[in-house]
Amino acid sequence: MTKKISMRFRFIFTAAALAAGGFVYAGPGIETNAGDSGKETSENPGKKIIEPATDQLFWDLDLIAPAKGNFEYRLPADISGGDGRLGAYSAGAEFSARYSGETNLFFGSLGYHYTHYRFDGAPAPFSNTEDVHALLRGIQFFHENWGAFLDLDGHMASETKASLARGCTLTVGFGACYRVSDDLIFYFGAQAGLVLEDRLLWMPYGGIEWTINKHWSLSLTNGLVVTCDVYGDESLRIDLSCAYMSSYFRLPDQSTPTGMRSMALKIQEVPLSVSVTKQFLKRGYVRGTVGAILYGRYDFQHDKDAQRHFRTEPAPFFNIEAGVQF
Repeated sequence: MTKKISMRFRFIFTAAALAAGGFVYAGPGIETNAGDSGKETSENPGKKIIEPATDQLFWDLDLIAPAKGNFEYRLPADISGGDGRLGAYSAGAEFSARYSGETNLFFGSLGYHYTHYRFDGAPAPFSNTEDVHALLRGIQFFHENWGAFLDLDGHMASETKASLARGCTLTVGFGACYRVSDDLIFYFGAQAGLVLEDRLLWMPYGGIEWTINKHWSLSLTNGLVVTCDVYGDESLRIDLSCAYMSSYFRLPDQSTPTGMRSMALKIQEVPLSVSVTKQFLKRGYVRGTVGAILYGRYDFQHDKDAQRHFRTEPAPFFNIEAGVQF
């Protein structure tokens, strides 16, 4: 049986997950030394061909177009150093498409996410936010072991009272990937982010994807993800994950004696969660998640400078997600 390699690129500025829970790359369609895995060709029984890329939940297709929707509820969390509490619920939808060839993989998605925040016992410095996001991703293998990747991630995000078009953030990631075996791959490169049109951020990037056996895998691409494939056929999967997430939102301009100030909100969070994903007929899936936001920080900025911030205490959250392939 040909082994498959998970190649999830979840960058630090990307809050949206892939519709099918990541994607898998099985390597370029070139010959390698025969071994226990792979299939022999009729022309040369001593060689094996690595099959084209396939998706974790929607396999056996070279072109897929899944869609997903999700709803999340966060229990109110105490605001550190204050008397108030902050709770939220959110909903989103995303449509995506993936094409895989013998030596390459391309992925694109477009989605919308809305979050309603509720402050109890404290003034509300902001209310609801919305985020329109698009992602383009490409991977090309030039050799049995070496490949390159390029990632473009764009967001238009703002409070609903502010201009969505002025909340643009673009992240570009690029680098190389090295496959040690069908079960172990390393990524290294860099990413640059243009945040709200006027902040340029650079950051190195590195990651590891390790398929330990047909039941267990480990991802260290953005935080930690430990996956248990219960039956070894992707029909039922359990994930334990912990990661750092950062997002930016444009707020309404603030009037001052010297003129109008450009305002922004930066949200930093560290969620820890356990999710269970059940696949149905290779055409759809349902995922339930329970977890807690271990760390939450909200920074209010004007004209690139930090103005004030507050933090929230740990609090649980619940998420339900469903996806279907067209």
